[in-house]
Amino acid sequence: MTQNNDVQNKTCGSSNSLTCSRSAFHTVLCSMTRSAELPQRVSHDGITLLTEAQTNCGKIHNEYQDIYQQNREASRMRCEEVLRDVFDKMEKSISDGSYLKKRGGYQKYRDTLAQLTSDYRSEDVLSKYLRAKEEIGNIILQADQYLNAAEREKEDQGSDSVSYLSLKAQSSARPSTEDTKVFTPELVHRGDEDKHNNTYRFVCPHAGQFQCSLTSLVFVMEGKGEVLYRVVSWDPCLLDLLGQMKPAGPLYNIDCSAKSVSRLLFPHCVIYSEEKKDSLAVAHFTGGNVEIMPPLKVTETHVMVDIRDLSSFVLVWIRNTFSSQIDGQVLLFLRTITHEHKEKILNVHLLPGNVPVSEVQLKHHNKTYIETTSQCYLFPDREYSLHCQQEKCVVQPKSQLFKLNFGPNYHPTFEVFLDVSVEEVGLSILDKPKKGNEVWHRQRILLTAPSKGVEPSAQTRIPETEFVNTHGDKLIKRALSGMAIADSLKSKNMITREMWNKIHAAETPQEKMRHLLDTLESGGDNAKVEFCKVLKENEPYLVNELGPHL
Repeated sequence: MTQNNDVQNKTCGSSNSLTCSRSAFHTVLCSMTRSAELPQRVSHDGITLLTEAQTNCGKIHNEYQDIYQQNREASRMRCEEVLRDVFDKMEKSISDGSYLKKRGGYQKYRDTLAQLTSDYRSEDVLSKYLRAKEEIGNIILQADQYLNAAEREKEDQGSDSVSYLSLKAQSSARPSTEDTKVFTPELVHRGDEDKHNNTYRFVCPHAGQFQCSLTSLVFVMEGKGEVLYRVVSWDPCLLDLLGQMKPAGPLYNIDCSAKSVSRLLFPHCVIYSEEKKDSLAVAHFTGGNVEIMPPLKVTETHVMVDIRDLSSFVLVWIRNTFSSQIDGQVLLFLRTITHEHKEKILNVHLLPGNVPVSEVQLKHHNKTYIETTSQCYLFPDREYSLHCQQEKCVVQPKSQLFKLNFGPNYHPTFEVFLDVSVEEVGLSILDKPKKGNEVWHRQRILLTAPSKGVEPSAQTRIPETEFVNTHGDKLIKRALSGMAIADSLKSKNMITREMWNKIHAAETPQEKMRHLLDTLESGGDNAKVEFCKVLKENEPYLVNELGPHL
């Protein structure tokens, strides 16, 4: 036994011994002493015993490490199960957006997290869990700071709330603007055919990423070059052949002679989420064919595509319905007042947020653009109404379905008739299915303030528009081709079927022409140009007499 103790002391005390605990090695020796062969081996050679003890100790150490690792993994899994149970209430509140609906959600989230943390402690498992929740906390803090009074009111009333997943997607998908340079394009006209449309010109000085201040288009350039682009008319029915698709933006024709455009980013009006971003694509029209281009990236505001050649592009929604809430805008135009009128007429347009204001202004350049904060959130195919706070005013129609209108004509959604002396009004857009909840409200809108928008100069005034505006009374008395003009306008989607029906139902040519001219006021310049074209074909002598310059 003394010899055994000496061996044990040498083994555990030697600097060359295995790194194991004394208790584990003692267990090995005790096991060996119970063996009948141990005394014989020790008596012949103490080194033999030492070698065998070292071997057995290594095996024990390896088995111990395996069992320890298994226990650690099982413990971790069990800890995660307990964590899920303990923090289940908070997880549900995160998922349903409870912390995002009201101001102060961040403080409530932090208090709940602190309380649950004090109830549970588990070393690195809890630390990892808390690190993940710290990211969520930052997102909730961002939402808490971002929510304005109108959004908080909307969410308090039970309207569609912003979800945690949506905000997380927005925070990760928001494009970096550090390297994007904003430019204001030159507006050019390249001939008579183009005089009724905006053509935007950008001369790129070098490679980089550039965003248009009027259309929000972004060009990724490989080098310098002139870029010409414009919104063009088209038939959305061309998408019917491709299945469940609808336009999600205007159709842009883009050209760059230097071929230095490598990527395009198109602005969208979709309220961003991971689910919705997969429903956006770009349709490329070239050579009579349509190519659907999957996006390289979808951000909170834009859809990016890689391009090989330029022609016409339109953003598309790859679904047969477009029923999700979108980012919209409310635009106001005041009709020109003459000595014959005793009232002001304010046109109110509900439009998708990615329709360029400059395009709507061009179509209604003979009216005054009233600049105000315009952003709102709208549901396509939902009924909205307009409320005017001014006494003795008339609003028509009383309600209207909101339709996605990406041009080329931008008819007003509502008309407000006011006394000529009224200088300011308050307006609200109401969501009828939501019991009249306000989706847009402005307490004061000045009708006398000068517009800061793009106003045409005298050189860019359209003769056909001047002709219709000047000779309306004479056209009502003398023109006989009102129905032929209405047919042409309807075939080119410049007036709606309801407008056409009203003209068709009129009994006399004078009534038809009066209704037609009223319709032209909402149809913009393109409708008036088409009016003059058909009128000249059918009644050339009348046109030559009233407007020989046409």
